[in-house]
Amino acid sequence: MNGGYETMASFGPDVPAEVLRWAEGLPTVHEDAHRFYVHAGFRPGRPGPDPSEHVRLWMREPFLSRDYDFGKHVVHGHTPLRTIQPDQRPYRTNLDTGAVLGGALTAGVFTNDQAHAVEFLQACEARPSDRDRLCSGRSGETLNSRQLSLPGENSGKVKSR
Repeated sequence: MNGGYETMASFGPDVPAEVLRWAEGLPTVHEDAHRFYVHAGFRPGRPGPDPSEHVRLWMREPFLSRDYDFGKHVVHGHTPLRTIQPDQRPYRTNLDTGAVLGGALTAGVFTNDQAHAVEFLQACEARPSDRDRLCSGRSGETLNSRQLSLPGENSGKVKSR
């Protein structure tokens, strides 16, 4: 799913044990002075980071619809946005701009001076017609796989709000 099967298949019939141990040992949350970085999110109503690995990897609601202060800004993905812009809110930033569906791959540039990103960098392979559709969505809306077609070429920078 989302490239995982292809990655495993690229090793051939036998994935080296050290690769499996490495992948299984990767953390599902990272913390710095201002932020928690997590794949999907945390459960609102409890301080971050969430103790459940399943929640950290799969959470959507009510995380996405509630503005909750987890003690630090939460940087996440997992839920593709309808726009090419990351969704930056008071307590969280969603960087998932739909790369798996043909949208931009987005990275946030963070500093020690503030919790929010100072800039967003994007690499986009979406055709102009797909990019227009992505831009026409409302901030924070999510995508499904039927809303984008095959990739073309494009890239760029998006300034932080």
